[in-house]
Amino acid sequence: QAQHRRLVLEGEVGVYLADRAGGPPEGRKVATIYEGELFGEIADLIAEGRTATTKAETELEVLVLPPDLFQSLLANDAGTSRRMIELLSRRLKDANLRAANEPAAEPSLPGEKKRRSADRRRRQRRGGQRGS
Repeated sequence: QAQHRRLVLEGEVGVYLADRAGGPPEGRKVATIYEGELFGEIADLIAEGRTATTKAETELEVLVLPPDLFQSLLANDAGTSRRMIELLSRRLKDANLRAANEPAAEPSLPGEKKRRSADRRRRQRRGGQRGS
């Protein structure tokens, strides 16, 4: 099913990511999209499903851009492509800043948590031997 990109003409949209466990149903708010900004484009650009949930935070007026029109604008208008790169770069920078200020995520690879615990115990033993 084709997803439409939306350009915010008026209002604000909250961007939410699902918490791993125990958070609110809509997830944790990670960003706000303001007038003149686009949302819904990432799934199209990387040909994957949605990466976040959006929710109107105020009264909202949006311009809906069908996928074909969005792709045509990117392919044929250098200014639009440049603005898209700037927008995505700002979002990446903001995500990096948020990640730097959050506690590290629990390891998700099988055995990774055990490996980290064993590494920590080895470092502690080595440190204890030096002090003896």
